[in-house]
Amino acid sequence: MKFGVYLINHHSMKTTLLYFFSLILATNSFGQLKISLGGFYSTPLEQFHVDNYSDGGGMDLGFLFNKSIDSTWSMEGGLGFEFGINGMENTELSLGDYELKNKFFNWKLQLNVVKRIKNVSPYLGVHIGIGKYNTSEYILFNDPQEDGSKYYNNEMYQAENLQRGIQLGTYIHVTKNLMLDFGITINRTAEKVKYIDFESFSFDGSEINYNEINSTPFVLLFHGGLAVTFSNLNLGYSNSSVSDRRTSNRRASNRRASNRYCTTTTTTTTTNSSSSSSSSKSSSDPHYKNKSKPRLIKNGKTPVGFK
Repeated sequence: MKFGVYLINHHSMKTTLLYFFSLILATNSFGQLKISLGGFYSTPLEQFHVDNYSDGGGMDLGFLFNKSIDSTWSMEGGLGFEFGINGMENTELSLGDYELKNKFFNWKLQLNVVKRIKNVSPYLGVHIGIGKYNTSEYILFNDPQEDGSKYYNNEMYQAENLQRGIQLGTYIHVTKNLMLDFGITINRTAEKVKYIDFESFSFDGSEINYNEINSTPFVLLFHGGLAVTFSNLNLGYSNSSVSDRRTSNRRASNRRASNRYCTTTTTTTTTNSSSSSSSSKSSSDPHYKNKSKPRLIKNGKTPVGFK
């Protein structure tokens, strides 16, 4: 059932994205492009806090188009991305340096209402998107392994869920095109995710132990960064330029078609020769026989080998 709900949510997000970009492309004048870049501090709320999802931090990036309603009011909408690390532990093992991390990556469609008041512009908005939560383990080996590996990187748990929330904050205008951006964002997901409770993490010199938690994400982000605006963008192409471009494309297509027959025979011969050589090498070289991906060997939760 959960898999079915995820497929529905994933399909609806693709449909929403398609409508969003179709609306942009169908609009002759986009308005003003705003690109924001900053960092955030994140902390869990309610049950997510009770279940010991760690505080953390990360970076965010936004692409928004602003359309004026009147001299003081405007609306802006676009895409936002957030990458954060919430909880991390480094441990020195006989294999090498071992690292565990809880991470998340969000992308979202967002819409804000903005009010200009002298040199500040408060905003309030909503967003919907996908939140990807995962826990990864990484080993930097002391010595290269039998297969030549110098490190091991693996996602232990992963969940990708529909996520929604609100954001509010204010822009502080420094120059005509440069602003400081301060705000808070709330992200909430209905489905549970699995992660490590790093408050329970322990290592006695030989064995690692920790609690693995299933809980529903509910995260508060405190954001600070810069936003830069650009001049109005529009798609105003003349009919003559479109016609010239189509004519040029047709001519290029005709030239490619005239050369296609000459190159087909040579390409086919080369491909067959390459495939034959590759097949011969695969069958004669013992390196290709019974090749399997190396795996991490654990004693409980403690990595003890890589083979």
